[in-house]
Amino acid sequence: MPRGGVSSNAPLAELEQAVITASSVESERALLEELQADLEHEREIAGWKIIGSARSGYTNEQLTTDTRKEYYPTQISAGLTHPLFGKFKDEQSQLLELEAGAENGRLKVAIRRLDALEQLRLSYIVLWGVEQKILLADAFLSTRQEDLGVLEKRKDAGHLLASDYFEFITAQDRVERERRVNHNAAERARDIIQMLTHIRVASPLIYVPDLPVSCEDSEGVLAALDQTPEILLYQNLVDLELKKQRYSRNDIKGDVTVRGFAATSEEINTEFGYGATVSVDVAMPLNPFAADSGSRVVAQKRLQRYQQELMTKTEELKLSMMERVRDLDSERSRKKDNLSQLQAATELLREKTLRINRIDGDVLEQYQRARYLYYRAATDFVDGEVRLLQSAAQVLRFCPEGGARQSLVAENTSVIRPLADASPGKTSGGSKQKSLALPPQDTTARSVVYWWNTTSLFDYPFPFADFKQQSIDHVLVSLNAGQLAYIATPEGQAKMRRLLADGQQQGLTVSLLLGEPTWILPEFRHRLMNILQLANNFDFAGVHLDMEPSQLDAGKYGLEYLAAQLLRTVQVATEVSEHPIEISIHPRMLDTTQTNICFGCGLSNLPLNRVVVMIYRTEMQAAADQMARFSKEFPGIKFAIAQSVETSLGPENSYAHQGLKSFTQVRQRFMGKDYKSGWHGDVYIQDWQSYRQLLNSSATH
Repeated sequence: MPRGGVSSNAPLAELEQAVITASSVESERALLEELQADLEHEREIAGWKIIGSARSGYTNEQLTTDTRKEYYPTQISAGLTHPLFGKFKDEQSQLLELEAGAENGRLKVAIRRLDALEQLRLSYIVLWGVEQKILLADAFLSTRQEDLGVLEKRKDAGHLLASDYFEFITAQDRVERERRVNHNAAERARDIIQMLTHIRVASPLIYVPDLPVSCEDSEGVLAALDQTPEILLYQNLVDLELKKQRYSRNDIKGDVTVRGFAATSEEINTEFGYGATVSVDVAMPLNPFAADSGSRVVAQKRLQRYQQELMTKTEELKLSMMERVRDLDSERSRKKDNLSQLQAATELLREKTLRINRIDGDVLEQYQRARYLYYRAATDFVDGEVRLLQSAAQVLRFCPEGGARQSLVAENTSVIRPLADASPGKTSGGSKQKSLALPPQDTTARSVVYWWNTTSLFDYPFPFADFKQQSIDHVLVSLNAGQLAYIATPEGQAKMRRLLADGQQQGLTVSLLLGEPTWILPEFRHRLMNILQLANNFDFAGVHLDMEPSQLDAGKYGLEYLAAQLLRTVQVATEVSEHPIEISIHPRMLDTTQTNICFGCGLSNLPLNRVVVMIYRTEMQAAADQMARFSKEFPGIKFAIAQSVETSLGPENSYAHQGLKSFTQVRQRFMGKDYKSGWHGDVYIQDWQSYRQLLNSSATH
């Protein structure tokens, strides 16, 4: 395609490919390359560094009263040095910041490109619309001289009032002025398109704007929102701070240095000796522990601020997107009205055209009025088409790229033909932002069970008594896709509400258990959000998320990415759900030595009812010690422990092999406040089907 000159009437899809050359995009790309080069430079110089020095001088030393010694000490040294303690952490944090800066640079390139793409689409739509109105004006004014001559003769003959004559003249002048305004608007649109693509679009434009299919349905909106560069930009800030938590600021700075040297002898200046040294240099404040504690508080508050900003930005974009979707829906409704008005004006013009040569009287004046009314209706119709197309283009700002394209312009609707056609018979028609504070907590320890296989859930009677006999206070109920679809029906809603109400009367609370791991990923997260919105219609005690990242392809995504996405999913869930949110996690998620992000720091800032740690081991004291360590490290989190009675796990990991009595004792000790380990709390049993097998096994012995 020609650049910088007149093109062969390029369609919009072809121009979109060239928007990458827009000046704003090129500028951000240049900045990105600078950031990437800076990152590579810092990576190269991080870690070990070469040091060297050369010294020489003159010394006159008093040995005795009568004796002095003169010599010229010379020393050459070289070695390696490496940062330690806080200095090493500062260096690693700087690298993380540079990596995040480079990634944000890439996202800013994407944002500038999307901005330019939206501006291109809007300008192309404007160009199409004003050219349609120019053609309308040309058709209306094509008989101007002839019409004015006839009207003037009728005025002079007394068949036309002067006021009516000047009304027609004024209408002609108004159309001419609008034609000039539209011509200028077309040139401005071409200038913008050329600025964005370096392509000058030819006149007249022969292509109707076609746009990719938009994602305006509720599922598509939620799916697209989390993948917008603006959201990812704020998500990166959260991810960066999570990674930096493991390199939290340490005010104890140090270096280790290995150095070799060669020096002249003090006795004989011409002879050299040699040697080597190893040194560790440390600098710290007078109270390093207080300073370190303060640094951690600052880092945690910064993380909380970034999470709050991410939530706020998400709400802002969600509001903006929904406004655009509503505008598009409104324009679709207006289009029907505009089309009806155009059809009425077309029929009126057809009627007056048929009457003009057959009936005497003021039919010419009626014909001229019908032409002008049609011109106005057609102009309004084109403006409506432009608004509809622009609304669709603005929705596309948040939609994934690619896919089929469509034309939203009315088919079989020629607004020019009724004015331009010589034959008179030819006519056509065509959020509330949530607080990040933790909710009030119930201090009474509970027994909770996971119930995954719930095919008999709606078969009455519900086994309330079975749970109560085992001192289980709370049940996490999983629903499959068919059951979720069922509770969306009137019959299913009634049964679900009855089950929850009966449970409350029996002293048993029920939460919804959701465990599909793919919902962690941004491209599938909207499915979880839809289920949470459905769950808002019921009186569940809460929603429990058991989505284990390790069930996904860690080699493809990376544990660090999956952990960050799980944290984001939980945050979004707390925003969408009207119920308390709980989450089950593997203990390695809280171990900063196994991941590059501080997952617990992120959870600390979210309004979670429980964080259940799945410590599947039968060494009770070791499990209790691990829970106590987590509680001490993250005091803002209400922890609970999950223990397994599954037969699929070995005797070191499941109480299925130790019998019901042994497991009952362990459960009671964990829930007892006087337990010596320093930790007590809720016990979550994995799972109900396995627990029933344990019951049956114990009954037979």
